[in-house]
Amino acid sequence: MFKAERKTSGLIKPMEMFKFTEELYNQGRIPSLPSYEFWKKKDRLGRQLIEQRNRIDTVKLTNSEGKEITIPNVTDLVEKKHKNKEELLEALVPLENHLRNSINREINLKEKVASLEVEISNIKLSKKELLSEKEELQNLVFELYRMIMKEYKSETKEFALSALQNVFKNPLEILMHTQEKSDNDSNQMFNEENIVSIESKKSFKNKFRAE
Repeated sequence: MFKAERKTSGLIKPMEMFKFTEELYNQGRIPSLPSYEFWKKKDRLGRQLIEQRNRIDTVKLTNSEGKEITIPNVTDLVEKKHKNKEELLEALVPLENHLRNSINREINLKEKVASLEVEISNIKLSKKELLSEKEELQNLVFELYRMIMKEYKSETKEFALSALQNVFKNPLEILMHTQEKSDNDSNQMFNEENIVSIESKKSFKNKFRAE
């Protein structure tokens, strides 16, 4: 009734409420007149109702960092605090800071998103190239398989097929096996039983000439 009939803005004061209720009582609109202490003392219901009405409407929000921020209703804030410049600034400055921080955070997030989009694009291109290489390799393996089955004897086929089964698990295994086989063949070629000494060759020649 006070806000509607007085059409005032700003904070409600205990004395204003007392005078208003006094007028209502004199007009016979209320049956009894609350005392001034009813509106002034903090432990009284009248003062608690005034403070409740003077409280700025706010909403609590949680930002991306998990921090809770209290945002005042600007219209309600200006209406109730416009007569007190210091309190108005005290309430508006944090709101300005929150807005500035939010804009900076948005700019940083846009930059990160742009960077991630480039990275994702590069990964997709790399994946496409790898799939193409994999397909070419599979074709080569298939052709090699066909050639082995068609051209080589059973012992070679068994070795080659085993190599094909393990080539993707351990690509160097076939090379190591081949190297070991080559080394063994070389060792067999130079076995002591197969080596003829130079002296023996000389003796043989001398004997041949003597005869």
